Amino acid sequence: MKKTWIKRTVLVTILVIILVFYWNEYRTKKLVEAFFDTYQLSEEIHDITIINLSEEDILKAFTIIDEEHPLHPTVINSIEKLTVKRIPDYKETFSFSEGYSVFFIYNNTSNHIYINKNGIVYFNGKEYEIQGKEIVKDLFEILERAEKNKPDVK
Repeated sequence: MKKTWIKRTVLVTILVIILVFYWNEYRTKKLVEAFFDTYQLSEEIHDITIINLSEEDILKAFTIIDEEHPLHPTVINSIEKLTVKRIPDYKETFSFSEGYSVFFIYNNTSNHIYINKNGIVYFNGKEYEIQGKEIVKDLFEILERAEKNKPDVK
């Protein structure tokens, strides 16, 4: 009887550990908390480099938003508002042919994420879905505005 009780306790403990892991991995969370080592991007981010993945001319594809750029706070605020939920691996839906590649430079390090117009974010080999399609639309409008307001490259 004692062996049965120990087996059940071990099985329940393993099951609880697995459930906690999956709940933490697949729950909805703020993009900043999930991807960055900070809770306040506005205080940490120095530069943001945006690459339009659908642009064929590589020089036109790059947009750099430094701290002096007028859209810097707007981009930071829109990123801070994003909430994401992990997509299971068997539902891979990300397309690298459209959307943006975004590099965030902060505290002598950088993070690189891909965002497409379907609201899918690709980060560290994992896919996440942005919660709230209006937020995705607003974010892409801001990124497109930043792309149009960049200085000419010669």
